[in-house]
Amino acid sequence: IGVPQREQPRIFRERLRCDRPQRTVVVEHVEAAAERRQDEIVFALLDRAQAIIAKELRSYFVSPVVYAVGFVFLLIVGLLAYLYVYFAGAQAIQLTQMQGSAQLNLNDLVFRNLFASTRFILLIILPILTMRLFAEERKLRTFEFLLTSPIGINEIVAGKFMSVFFVFLGL
Repeated sequence: IGVPQREQPRIFRERLRCDRPQRTVVVEHVEAAAERRQDEIVFALLDRAQAIIAKELRSYFVSPVVYAVGFVFLLIVGLLAYLYVYFAGAQAIQLTQMQGSAQLNLNDLVFRNLFASTRFILLIILPILTMRLFAEERKLRTFEFLLTSPIGINEIVAGKFMSVFFVFLGL
């Protein structure tokens, strides 16, 4: 039937207890075993991608690249946030002197401009992080080894993408 040894006694017990035809119970168990095999395949693929993710994250945090990129990113975003808050305060003072009271929206004056500026900063910083992925493999002469390993190209790309994504989330 193709049912694992550990499940055979349960199948026979259910055959005796159940009012349904015996064939239905067996088919359900075979389908459940097929679903478990598919889950095992998915988890095996994730394990392979996790190995690539761990390797890439280790190589990122061993070298000073991530620290330098993170420092530059945080410095620029912090400077822009300070400037936008400073200009919003100056604009509030001017409106208070002219009108007597100021109704300012902090979202429009600070956050909208800050996130619009961050978008352009990330256009520069993300390629710096991603270009390193395969260039480092070629520099260390491990690119051919990586491609001939039992890990498929989909797992390699997914693992490298997820490692950069985790670094990006850390910024």
